[in-house]
Amino acid sequence: MNNVHGFRFTALGCTGRIRIAGTSEAEAQRVVIDAVGWLRDTEQKLSRFVATSLVSRLNRGEVVVADPDMIELLALAEQATRQTAGRFHIAAAPLWKLWHDPQQTTWPSQTEIQSALDRCVNKIAVVEQGHMRLTGVGNAIDFGGIGKEWCVEKLITRISQQGIKHVLVELGGDCAVRGHQPQREGWAVLLPGVAGAIILKNEAIATSGLGTRGRWLMGQWIPHLIDAVTGKPASGMVQSASIIAPSCVVAGIHASDLCLLLDSSPVEIMARHGNYPTWLRLQNGAWWGTTALTTGIYPVAGQAA
Repeated sequence: MNNVHGFRFTALGCTGRIRIAGTSEAEAQRVVIDAVGWLRDTEQKLSRFVATSLVSRLNRGEVVVADPDMIELLALAEQATRQTAGRFHIAAAPLWKLWHDPQQTTWPSQTEIQSALDRCVNKIAVVEQGHMRLTGVGNAIDFGGIGKEWCVEKLITRISQQGIKHVLVELGGDCAVRGHQPQREGWAVLLPGVAGAIILKNEAIATSGLGTRGRWLMGQWIPHLIDAVTGKPASGMVQSASIIAPSCVVAGIHASDLCLLLDSSPVEIMARHGNYPTWLRLQNGAWWGTTALTTGIYPVAGQAA
């Protein structure tokens, strides 16, 4: 098992990678073509950036077929809302628009924020007789925050079910692995922000950050993450968070929640990281990590995954 077959592609607005070991190049290519085809079909079906997707149609007030993937994502979103005490909410699209609409050139008023918050209802969708609709006029959903991580999990499961035992799947920095690469106990993965790597063993890592997605409003950077409890953008106390967990979805939920912290003290961090290995960059530029993660960092020598 000395060869690793690597593939790059674009989907979901980011670069993706799949690395496969322990099989022929022809078999690896076949599996990856199938996986990327599924991913692009799913993007067309569930992305809010695709005008004809089920999500876009729902957000326009249409009734759509109750697609099994969408129902699964809605259930995961409800789980994420519970885990984050309401801070993460797929129905926060009105809040996101309030802060990120290019036509919004002044700081939103508390009345505007409250109006958007009122549309972050607990029961966002209704499923009846095989069809689905949103519960209120002006409501909107966005699977960003769990959608990419869910796709990572779906891809690695799909590939594994085709007899591939050793595989790494990454979408825009979120990554899950099964098996191992040659001469290692798992897969080596670069850790954000440092010249070091960690070894993932049948687990996943997800990263959330505030520096790359957002916009300037009245001289202040507005990150893409919006707290669905306060109705305001992330404070910036935590600039980025990486979590290692058994699934990419779980890791992503906790990483996003940490980036919404209003207080970056160790006590507050530990209350929100789910007891998973954690790596943070704080507002002052310092790095903070749990012992379970930092003791596994090794200097990069050669190419990590």
